[in-house]
Amino acid sequence: TYLHQIQIDVKENQKIFVNIPDYKAAAVRILVDGKSTGIIAWPPNCVDITEFIKDGKPHTLGVEVLGHRRNSHGPFHFYQKYPQWTGPYQFVAEGEEFCHQYQLVPFGLMKEPEIIRYTVE
Repeated sequence: TYLHQIQIDVKENQKIFVNIPDYKAAAVRILVDGKSTGIIAWPPNCVDITEFIKDGKPHTLGVEVLGHRRNSHGPFHFYQKYPQWTGPYQFVAEGEEFCHQYQLVPFGLMKEPEIIRYTVE
């Protein structure tokens, strides 16, 4: 979980969103002061946090990256880093399909989260 202190003045006709522009994970959960405000699993990568923000009060914004088992369970030595299919055969690759190097995939936030302010009419 990435933590960041925020302090936002919200006007009556505004909505405040957290945007996660790029991440490598199964999903991302957004928290404000430890309370879950929503989960991002596909575009648009935004969560409305307006109801959790008190005007002018400092808050802790949490961005929890929800993992997958790829880097902990494999397949680690299959020659294709991103196979179309993963089954038992990819975990016991042999011959030309075996790679000595571990095939780990990127994980985490790839770009900094953004706070977006929308005016609602």
